[in-house]
Amino acid sequence: MDTEKTGKITKEDFTSYMRSPPVRRTTFRELETWFRRYDADGDGAITEEEMMAVLKQTTGLIDRIQVHEMFAATDTNRDGRISFHEFVKMMQQ
Repeated sequence: MDTEKTGKITKEDFTSYMRSPPVRRTTFRELETWFRRYDADGDGAITEEEMMAVLKQTTGLIDRIQVHEMFAATDTNRDGRISFHEFVKMMQQ
């Protein structure tokens, strides 16, 4: 995921990684599945802690600052939660 080999994962790196598998176009259903995987408590939104847990498990990313930066860039309405709409917008960038 760290395409520039800087030891940091940018929002663009993360978005590119999430878009990669599979090579074909990601379906709406797949986005829903990924979103539900992040939304551990099923409340319809992803918290920063939920994002941290999934990234740690799937990528080994444990840098809270990087996760915070990715979370803040995705949480466009700044309510401390990533809605499905915000998640989809992030994946389209």
